[in-house]
Amino acid sequence: MSYANAAAAPVENATRGTLVSLLIVPIGVVVWVLIWNLGFVAGIVGFGIAVGALFLYRFGSGGIVSRGGAVRVVLVTLATVLLAMFASVVSDVVLALSEISGTSVIETFTHEAFWPSFQQIVATPEVSAEYAKSFAIGLGLALLGSFSTLRGAFTQSAPAAPVAQAPIAIYGADQQNQATGYDAAQPNTVYPTTDGPGVNGTPGFPKYGEVAPPAAPTYPTDPAAPSKDQA
Repeated sequence: MSYANAAAAPVENATRGTLVSLLIVPIGVVVWVLIWNLGFVAGIVGFGIAVGALFLYRFGSGGIVSRGGAVRVVLVTLATVLLAMFASVVSDVVLALSEISGTSVIETFTHEAFWPSFQQIVATPEVSAEYAKSFAIGLGLALLGSFSTLRGAFTQSAPAAPVAQAPIAIYGADQQNQATGYDAAQPNTVYPTTDGPGVNGTPGFPKYGEVAPPAAPTYPTDPAAPSKDQA
């Protein structure tokens, strides 16, 4: 990788990604409470919360999600689901007290006696047990539904495996061995430095560092063929 490519590589902005991902909190809480009041299991909203938190984090971080970023997405998802559960309980109590007292929802919620009444109702063993059962199912569905999304975030943020580099070609005796058919494992034969033909008509030696040329092949003579003396 050149220095220009390394400088142009995107860098994760974890702070901005976390702040942008927090936008999923009010959206997730409102959608959860609406589905909860309709009488459906709102745990499936946890999947949408995880997807939305991951999308918003990637949008704010510059498209990069590291392992630290994946952990932040998990924390934002769990915090949103827990707040949504609490908001659903509050909405149940507000609607119940509003119907009993005959006041509007806003008047009931802003009344000074609302939170003491809320604590008494939630602390009732029957009510707390019913909510614990419902929220356990909802939280389980939320974790199950968001598992694939969060696992994908961890997978994308895993460090890349080292890439095996190709062996560097060394130009020299090994390539000469491959070109001439010699075994590269055999030691190279080195001759004195000499140019041109040798003395008394003998062939000149190769230059220093070159491999000796292969010897001329010899062929066995046919015993049945007449020799020069017999001819």
